[in-house]
Amino acid sequence: DVCSSDLQSILHLADGRYLVAGYATGADGFTNFAVTRFNADGTIDTSFGSGGTSTVDFASDDDSAWSLALDASGNILVAGETYNASGTYDFALARFLPDGTLDTSFGTGGIQNYDFELDYDSAYGITVLPDGDILLAGKALHPSTVNTYTIGLLRVNPDGSPDTAFGTNGRVTTLVGQDSAAAALSVDAAGRIVVAGEAWNGSDYDFMVARYLADGTLDATFGSGGTVVTDFAGSDDSASAMLVQPDGKIVIGGYARGATGNDIALVRYNADGTLDTSFGSGGT
Repeated sequence: DVCSSDLQSILHLADGRYLVAGYATGADGFTNFAVTRFNADGTIDTSFGSGGTSTVDFASDDDSAWSLALDASGNILVAGETYNASGTYDFALARFLPDGTLDTSFGTGGIQNYDFELDYDSAYGITVLPDGDILLAGKALHPSTVNTYTIGLLRVNPDGSPDTAFGTNGRVTTLVGQDSAAAALSVDAAGRIVVAGEAWNGSDYDFMVARYLADGTLDATFGSGGTVVTDFAGSDDSASAMLVQPDGKIVIGGYARGATGNDIALVRYNADGTLDTSFGSGGT
């Protein structure tokens, strides 16, 4: 019943198989979360879900999955967005058992959506913390500025309920520049939360990275009050992937708009948020 599909995230499993997540358009014209498992040789693992694929519809409208992770039990967590009954988008999270069936002990029947009480909220990054809590990062509309997005962070308990010890009812928003969004998420060895994405400087987008303490407050020892913005060449730059190295240095990757189009772009920062000038040209 799938008319079209789009891959957004991939995870290499310890046994050599692969999980991929994204969204699939059904016969009704709406998109749903979709997860497929492949064997190590690239063939579809038909023991997973239904013929190798599991899909989930949150509310009979468009749902899109952007990232996935595994918890300590091997359950599959898939994060993204869902269009809700109020006509706005929410963070969306689904948990599947290792065989691809929904884990009904999580949320409501295996799925849960989270509203930042604004308009358009979408989760692009996910990680599972050592205590089993689940951390999501993405974007949420600014509460008072039209068409302005903030970084959106959400921490939920293993059962899918918001962790009220984090931010406000489990939620944190941060505006960097005049508009910002997080596309990648990691946690460093000290338990600090690092997100990367983009921030609008008034004329174009730049690479953006922000670091938070475990409770969701910005880490004032990092960059300028917890955030760093890096411009490549005076045009649009956007980060979509990140790696925190064992030494605490942070590498983020994405694209930078050059004279003839978009180029692959990398930045490496020291643990305090300064550019690592030993990397590339002045850190980029």
